[in-house]
Amino acid sequence: MRGQSHHYQETNTREATIDQDFFLIQIAYCIIDPLKLSVAIMDRWNLSTFFSVAISDSNIWVEVECEPRQMVALLEDLMLFFIHLVSDTAMINGWSQDRVTRQNVVHQLALRNMTYSELIKKLPERCTERSSIIPVLNDVANFKPPTDTAGGSYILKDEAFDEVDPYWRHYTRNDQRAVTNRLIERAKKIDSTKEPLLLPRQLDAPSPNGPFTALYDFMRNHIVCDIVYWMMAHCMAIADPPSWPGYAAGKTEMPQLENLMDLILHLTMLALQLDAKNFAENSVEIIEGSASMSIFQNFWLMQTSEPFKSFRPKVDYILDTIVEQLPASYTKDYRTAREAQKLAVPPSPGKSGAKAAAAARQQALLKEFAAKQASFAAMMAEDDDEEDDEDNIDEDAEAETGYGPCIVCQEQVTPKATGGMLALLQPSRIIRDVCHDRDWFEESLATPVCLDEATRQVRYGMGTTDEPTSTDGYPSMYHRFGVHMSACNHLMHDTCVNTYFEATRWRHTQQVQRHHPENAVRMEYLCPLCKSLANFLVPLEPTQTPQKPLLNRSGKLPTLSEKIRSVSEEGLMRVSDSARIWDHHIETGELVPWFADTNFSAMTLDPVNRKQNMRPLSRMIERMMNLLRPLSEQSARVRGRKMPMYVPEEVVGYTISVAEITQRGLARSTGLTVAEQIPEIQMTLIKRLIGMLQLELDIYFGPSFDRTALRVGLFARFLPDWYRASSLPNPLLLRDPLGIVIETAALAPDLLQTVIIMAYYAELTRVMLGLSVFVRRSLSNRQKPQPRSSPPIEPQLEDAMAIFGGFRLIMSGIFRHAGPFTDTDSLLTLLSDRMLSKLLYSHTLPFLRRATIVYYAATGSYPRVAFSPDKSISEYNKLLSILAIPRPRETLANPSSTELPIVARWLNQWAMQGKMIPLLEFPGTYELCRLPRKYEDVVLRFTNKRCEKCGTKPALPAMCLNCGKFLCLGGDCCSEGESGECNIHMRE
Repeated sequence: MRGQSHHYQETNTREATIDQDFFLIQIAYCIIDPLKLSVAIMDRWNLSTFFSVAISDSNIWVEVECEPRQMVALLEDLMLFFIHLVSDTAMINGWSQDRVTRQNVVHQLALRNMTYSELIKKLPERCTERSSIIPVLNDVANFKPPTDTAGGSYILKDEAFDEVDPYWRHYTRNDQRAVTNRLIERAKKIDSTKEPLLLPRQLDAPSPNGPFTALYDFMRNHIVCDIVYWMMAHCMAIADPPSWPGYAAGKTEMPQLENLMDLILHLTMLALQLDAKNFAENSVEIIEGSASMSIFQNFWLMQTSEPFKSFRPKVDYILDTIVEQLPASYTKDYRTAREAQKLAVPPSPGKSGAKAAAAARQQALLKEFAAKQASFAAMMAEDDDEEDDEDNIDEDAEAETGYGPCIVCQEQVTPKATGGMLALLQPSRIIRDVCHDRDWFEESLATPVCLDEATRQVRYGMGTTDEPTSTDGYPSMYHRFGVHMSACNHLMHDTCVNTYFEATRWRHTQQVQRHHPENAVRMEYLCPLCKSLANFLVPLEPTQTPQKPLLNRSGKLPTLSEKIRSVSEEGLMRVSDSARIWDHHIETGELVPWFADTNFSAMTLDPVNRKQNMRPLSRMIERMMNLLRPLSEQSARVRGRKMPMYVPEEVVGYTISVAEITQRGLARSTGLTVAEQIPEIQMTLIKRLIGMLQLELDIYFGPSFDRTALRVGLFARFLPDWYRASSLPNPLLLRDPLGIVIETAALAPDLLQTVIIMAYYAELTRVMLGLSVFVRRSLSNRQKPQPRSSPPIEPQLEDAMAIFGGFRLIMSGIFRHAGPFTDTDSLLTLLSDRMLSKLLYSHTLPFLRRATIVYYAATGSYPRVAFSPDKSISEYNKLLSILAIPRPRETLANPSSTELPIVARWLNQWAMQGKMIPLLEFPGTYELCRLPRKYEDVVLRFTNKRCEKCGTKPALPAMCLNCGKFLCLGGDCCSEGESGECNIHMRE
């Protein structure tokens, strides 16, 4: 049935299905009594009792199969049907094909900007003819040229928005909301001084001499007035939950009135547009037995009621139009009340006695009006007094700060109705470690100095150009394992996701023969709107732990020495026992709550807080942990660590690193950093992930736990000599500094800038140690590099090289603290000053870019004013400036600097505890396997090649576009179980 319904309404077939039936109904309204036909339609919807029985009768809500919320949804469909009936007259007016195409194009582009191919898929077949669509596109839209990351798209011209009808018949509910929001934003830009009012577009009425002239007859008599009357009566009843007859039937779940009220008001404005006098006269009549006031009285009550405040612009317009059509004696009280409202301005302290007396008269007039309105409502057989209703409003019903609607139930996600952002957690091997090969060493040297500009090169491979064939694809053994997270920015309640996931599992059990896109074993499900994969929710609530200000008392950024002294004083004053600093740390200072094997239900220090205040959030985080634990256990050998996964480094840090890598070599807007160029959805995810780390601390420690020891611990791991009784067995230089930066963003954002400075110098020290292996293995055999194409000239190159210019002596001096480290001299003899400067620059620039992303995600700004758009300044210098990091050459060459002795302590600690060399990461822009300009060369290259695994010529040869390996596709020769060689290679 769902398939039939979808086919009945889909774009390619609707002209022969639903459009034809809609046309027949319009014809029926032209030849049949509109009252009888309208009643028949209401009965077809099974809603006739809503237009004939008193609103106080509970049977209309109780004695039906549907719940009240579903009944309200049916009423919305019925109202929408009547709106479409009068507003969509394309067929009965015989519109030309060009006009139909224009209407479709305008309404599709009003939703969002679209590429040509996306737009074609949204249009009926006859509208896609080039002779029809091209002139329309040129008239109503502007073309945005394609970029490196996005195709060319069409943008609707501003004047074309005047042709958009939010209630267009082919819009879905979500489309209606999206277009309405865009029109409201446009109206606010045009006139921000008043609240926007979206009036219906002028109706295209049938010709008065044609066969369809009777279509609007039901809008010009009492039928539409009766429809509006009954719908208004039910809405006013639902707006008062305690006295609403359907309250018990709804199981205390109140239906939402916003959509239904909006449709009623729109239908009313359409009726006023056609015959305002007839509607006005019918609006003051009361239907006997309805137990409700007239339309005019209900609108008047809405105008002065707080629950209907959002509809006030439309209600004011409707009442003003009705008042213009009625005799003055009918609306005397209303006009008096309106004048009193306009004059009711609170007196200021400096008013004179005459002005105060005028204000008192206004207040008296308002009281008189309130008394008249109350007596009028009582006269209309209202059971409950309005003032009592106001006194009985539940204080808990105050509007909460909502994060957005749930994609399943459309209710707001709030702190009381908890939910999160749909996200997908999956293992990844995107990040590349350096390959110890001479040709890849040259690739590192050829890395552009500015990764925030269009520096990506189009290079062809397989020996067809000057590029070495060994660098066509990146070797698969040098990829780093981690967990990557992605999100679609749609929200879902915690309770809704459980129901939705169970429905997914049930569907899998009922449709076992289908190849489902999601895997229920991995707890995956599809987003109901965008169909992207997800398997957990990222919480949206912020931490309740108060944060300290970023600036010092003088309003300036503190220096590193000042901040160290401040944190030291804080520890001396508030931490009685220094051993407490390491109570919840292991290895090189990782916090216990952030490991993948943490069981919050068993390990929390405040179980009452977890069970009562943070139970829904704990469930969402535990769902993520249930996904991480098996990945952590299965990947211990691949990661090279026996410890479980550490979330700030191997999950959040990995996600941030991938976000930075994807932005390398892309064109930037002038004056923007990499953090400001990351897509909004991705940046929102990073903010929420940092917030999730904060919530994990809240769940583990509770609100009463003093976190001073944890704050001091951040600095204690950077300063090994602070506390000699340190129980941390591993040196700091074995930690990824980015992980510590992320920890600080979650634990103590006020220390973030200072920690970034120390983490930067830790990263620089790690790079100097890592180069000792990378350079020696790549250059020790004295092999000459293969010829390669020359990179384009970079205007920032000299500025970039000056950052580490003359760093050879500084590096030699630093390595004296590393104990018997004899490789220093042999290492430096292999490199020229320019090569050393470029390697240090290229391998530390990614950390600066990632630290910028973390700081911007945590604070929304930078420590210093954004850099100037001078194109001769390198990206490195710009990032050092905005992060307020002292220049490394001047700092490490100065014996009195704060940073130099700290670096020496790290090296001493590293020399005494194992001397493990940190791994370096490939610093350049990532590329897929380079292919020749002509794909025929690929076919010829692999025509007679045999599979390395089975030794046969595959019937369907394949090539990995990551590393360039030759594989068998779809054959049984190299398969293992149900996995073929391609899937096996993907896991490698």
